[in-house]
Amino acid sequence: MFDRVAILTDEVLCLNHRYRHAGCQRCVSACPAQAIGLRAGLPVLDPQACVHCGACLAACPTGAFSQRVDPEALLVQRSQAFGRDRLAVACPLHPDPAASRAPVDRVLRHARCLASLDVDCLLALTHDGQRDLWLEDSACAACPIGLAHRQIVVTAEAANALLAGFGQPGRVHCAAAADAEAIAAGRAEEGKRVLRRRRLPVVQAAPESLARRELFARLRPPEADLAGQPKARRRLQHRLRAWSPPPDPTASVRAAAVPFADVRVDPARCTACGLCAALCPTAALCLRFHGLQREEKPKGGERWDLVFQPAACIDCGICAAACPEQAVRYGDALPVGHLDGRTTSVAAGTLALCASCGTPLAAQRPASRGLCYACRQGAGRVSPFQDTAGLLADLRQRMPPRTSQ
Repeated sequence: MFDRVAILTDEVLCLNHRYRHAGCQRCVSACPAQAIGLRAGLPVLDPQACVHCGACLAACPTGAFSQRVDPEALLVQRSQAFGRDRLAVACPLHPDPAASRAPVDRVLRHARCLASLDVDCLLALTHDGQRDLWLEDSACAACPIGLAHRQIVVTAEAANALLAGFGQPGRVHCAAAADAEAIAAGRAEEGKRVLRRRRLPVVQAAPESLARRELFARLRPPEADLAGQPKARRRLQHRLRAWSPPPDPTASVRAAAVPFADVRVDPARCTACGLCAALCPTAALCLRFHGLQREEKPKGGERWDLVFQPAACIDCGICAAACPEQAVRYGDALPVGHLDGRTTSVAAGTLALCASCGTPLAAQRPASRGLCYACRQGAGRVSPFQDTAGLLADLRQRMPPRTSQ
């Protein structure tokens, strides 16, 4: 359906590979062709069913899907040639993008589905909020992969939420929603008259043929990231740091509307086991021990704190799912000032040692009774191979229910 450039999968980067109870299905939900399934929790792409729309690349927060070419980067690069001209972006399947009723100066025809545009790409196309961008999605209802439209809307809302958090008006508009509003307001005939008066210039965002040198320059292996963050995610972090500080230091955004999370930890429950930090795919959570050398083992009495970096969080939910003490929860509002790369302490205390196995844990936690979670369940020391929280969760399921005495 679109350019037949192979989409690559890397199971190691999948959240379900990192922690088997993560339950992530973002790629499956995003795929409009039902070409992605899960086998033992890991994504399997059917190349025969795949239509190469790129929705999975934008939906996966850790880069488990990738390509050796980047049509979205070409789209952004092409848009920069038009300064602050108002732009609309249409997919290659749109029957007549020149007939768009969007109030723009020209239309850029993208190389694939608009669902492939992530939040950072949309913000780049608005020139960091300096111009309006219209997504020409009026033909999505009749498209064979029209299910991808829901991701287009969600991504546009996320981009506008970030712009609003930094004191800028929403610049990303969906043409289908604007047409629906015009019909509801009785302005449909006015729009038709405008349509008859003009035809918008349509510009190919990606050239139909690339020069040999440019082609080989774009056929690079996918860029790896030790923290599990794809290039687009790192670009978004850099963009938000450049925007900081926001005009209103008290401004916040609805956490559910942006691709970040406001992780909060109950200090009374946290036992400093470090499972959330160990399983966090982007190192957004980090457990620090103060006064200890790199290979030195704690003896008890040392200070510890758990720090959180909101800009690195991808809202995967692993920390809450993995916490054996149910100490992790999520806030509803995320201060935009915290997206500048800063870290904040979400729990702190003094270390003690488990009375049974000697594992470090937080002191003065009445619920722990001086024992780590594994020992409280009667298992003694647990030596994890891949994911500790998964083993502990399996252990808890196998343990007989505790009865009150």
